[in-house]
Amino acid sequence: MILVLADDLTGTCELAHIGQNYGLTTKVYLDLPKCLPKSIDLVCINSGTRSLEKRKAEEKFLSMLETAVRQGWNAHRIFLKMDSALRGYIKEFLLYARDRFEKENILFVPANPSKNRCIKQSNYLIDGTPIGLTDFSCDLQFPIRDSNVFKILGVPSGGDIKIPDINSRADIKYHLASTSERSLISGAADLFSCYLEFLGMHPCAPDSPPKLSEKFLWVCGSQSSIRRGNIQIAHQLNVHVLEMDESILELPSVLLTEVDTSSDNNGIEKKMAEKTRLAYSELKPKILLLEGGATAESICRMMGWTTFEPLSHEWQGIAGLRLIEPEGLLIFTKPGSYSWPVDFLRHLIINSSG
Repeated sequence: MILVLADDLTGTCELAHIGQNYGLTTKVYLDLPKCLPKSIDLVCINSGTRSLEKRKAEEKFLSMLETAVRQGWNAHRIFLKMDSALRGYIKEFLLYARDRFEKENILFVPANPSKNRCIKQSNYLIDGTPIGLTDFSCDLQFPIRDSNVFKILGVPSGGDIKIPDINSRADIKYHLASTSERSLISGAADLFSCYLEFLGMHPCAPDSPPKLSEKFLWVCGSQSSIRRGNIQIAHQLNVHVLEMDESILELPSVLLTEVDTSSDNNGIEKKMAEKTRLAYSELKPKILLLEGGATAESICRMMGWTTFEPLSHEWQGIAGLRLIEPEGLLIFTKPGSYSWPVDFLRHLIINSSG
């Protein structure tokens, strides 16, 4: 069994989708289950810590680690999913996990070269631009003002946490080859898929796209350029844009709910969740599109949704989930820092409007 502990829900779902595409039986949990499920290859668990203030995040993460040790996680392979944009309490969590799981060394690879997020000479680049010069410098909770990965994390180069230069998947596989069962493996999605291949697994042919012919609700919790891009795409595809303070009466069959998080974000996720609950009650959609880990988690908690099974599909960069109860609801999620695949949105809108 492989156990994934992720710092937000969209990251949890992202790795579950990868595991599903590698032929692994997979389950996704909103919280740490009371006991590990049997006959499951991959268990992906959301810690929900990135959106918390530091003291509460550390307390929750340490509590989850203690429970995990009591559940016997040390007998299994463990992967820590951290934000590819280096947001969150990464240094602290890596060192806590190393000590609790009694690992000897840490390999941390936040780079996602498949999405043109690379590390060159210890500087993190997004599409060739240093991360400190991108929109992540304006992140409300974790503004990234530097581009050197060691300075961002506040750790020394050559110290306990190894963060290698990464320009390709071949680079990731090269550094994985130097790890052992005594290594703590942590990072982003590209590292996880390479890790599965390092363990001898191979990707399977994706299933045909699921039939998406029902009305859907698109909830956006991202900010800045991602939000602006979503609105532009929605207008191009004739999707109605509904701001959070607008009435949900007489909603159209296809809806985009947006929120501007350029101001203080205290309570934003809760407001988004409440708005989504009302819209869900009015629309009764069969498909939900959720982006941004804190937003997705807040909505699932308010709706009482805790356990999911991944849905196999061909679209890259998003995770499809089938909610166990209520049966039949499909949820598609993605991290807030990436855009939705346009082919997925077109497929969804063409079928829902037809």
